[in-house]
Amino acid sequence: IVVIGRNEGQRLLLSLQSMQASQCPIVYVDSGSSDDSISIATPLADIVHPLDSNKPFSAARARNEGFEKLTNLFKAIKFVQFVDGDCILSNGWLDAATSALAENDNRAAVVGHLHESNPHLSVYNRLCALEWKSSPGDLTNFGALGGISMIRMDVFKTLNGFMENVIAGEDSEFGVRLSLAGYRVTKINHDMAIHDANMTSFGQWW
Repeated sequence: IVVIGRNEGQRLLLSLQSMQASQCPIVYVDSGSSDDSISIATPLADIVHPLDSNKPFSAARARNEGFEKLTNLFKAIKFVQFVDGDCILSNGWLDAATSALAENDNRAAVVGHLHESNPHLSVYNRLCALEWKSSPGDLTNFGALGGISMIRMDVFKTLNGFMENVIAGEDSEFGVRLSLAGYRVTKINHDMAIHDANMTSFGQWW
């Protein structure tokens, strides 16, 4: 599991706690947090990797460097689960996603249902909740492939991961490349994670 974050605080704690029972190796990648994210992650992750601040931060870069750390130490892993530090993994998701990938070699990535934790807190949270909704099945619109997904590691490596100069939508761009390479991306009918946007102002949403 590769978890990325920046100043997530309590959300990061809940995120990392949600995956402890899996016994999967966990890499936490920090993008210049000024809070206590690194100290929160240290006892809960196998590897804590702060990004070098001399290069521009991006979610794509964080995931790529986390993937590299993971594969360097755990070479037998077949699938990687990417998680954002503001998300709590749902019970049973890792097993369901693993099974979905294992049953079809042409399926390179899977996602499930993502739920917003407090959709009634603000109109911006409700917009996020609406954005997460899509039907199960093979994706043709890769806007539904978010940063929280399980991906076949050999395919991720062959396609050189996410494009680090894409600062938003890098997951959708990767989905397009997966499709062009002949692979399937599937949304399965299983809860994947709970997301906490925590947006209360127009500026945050914009």
